[in-house]
Amino acid sequence: WRLALEMVAAPPPPDIGPEEALRRNEALVANFWELRRRADIYYAYSYIHSYIQEPFTTLLPEHVFNCALFLWNILASSGFSAQPVANLLAEVQGGPEAEAAYLEKSRAESSAQAKGHLLKEVPLGISRVYILYALAKQSQSLGAFKLARMAYDKLQVLRVPPTWQHQIDLACLSIRSKAYSDQDDLLPVCNWCMTTNPLLRSNLDSCINCGHPFLRTFLGFDILPLVEFQPESDISLEEAQKLIAQEPNRTQSGGGGDGWHETTRAGAEVMSLHEGPSGDDGGTD
Repeated sequence: WRLALEMVAAPPPPDIGPEEALRRNEALVANFWELRRRADIYYAYSYIHSYIQEPFTTLLPEHVFNCALFLWNILASSGFSAQPVANLLAEVQGGPEAEAAYLEKSRAESSAQAKGHLLKEVPLGISRVYILYALAKQSQSLGAFKLARMAYDKLQVLRVPPTWQHQIDLACLSIRSKAYSDQDDLLPVCNWCMTTNPLLRSNLDSCINCGHPFLRTFLGFDILPLVEFQPESDISLEEAQKLIAQEPNRTQSGGGGDGWHETTRAGAEVMSLHEGPSGDDGGTD
């Protein structure tokens, strides 16, 4: 995260042309989001590493499940690049180093798409086995049997510790006796378009319909009911902050013209129906 901030704040090299400056700015923005995603990945993986290595844990099963699912959705996305940090720095320095770094990035992306996400490079210190093992165990305990079967199947093609192999083999057999489905309450719902999403999404943990990213809390990596919006161009930053902090307007007596009256009594909002403004009597022919 600190490297992402320092990269954006780095001064441009001297005697840089307009086209080179534009390319450098685009690389800076892309590298900032890439490094920020890596910071989120390392933070989430610290919970998985503690869950696997330590004999006792204070994490709830839902927290471990959310962390492992977030990590797998990010690492399996084609938009995530795991190239070395040196290549990211070379892209914004300009010159031959930037051209070589760009070619190396293109070759790495094409190679990753050809091999599949199981053979795709991951950041240093991240273990796919740890992530899939935690995801499989918690998915099975929470009722996400379809996701658990996928995780166990992928563990079969990876190198796992010898002490885990027998337990994973038994779990693969027992999970096939369960329904090939996930619990409905585990499926995330997009707060922007209200689309129910599957648990596995190879699009940087975003909605499959509108593409809005899921915003997660770092306390347990639960999805927060937040959406991104952009105010009008003629609204200043100070005015936008005042509008956000302002309480919404309450409907006054007869505000809608339908006879409903909204009041507050003893701290509770009460709506009462009075006779409407229309003088026509209903129910007459």
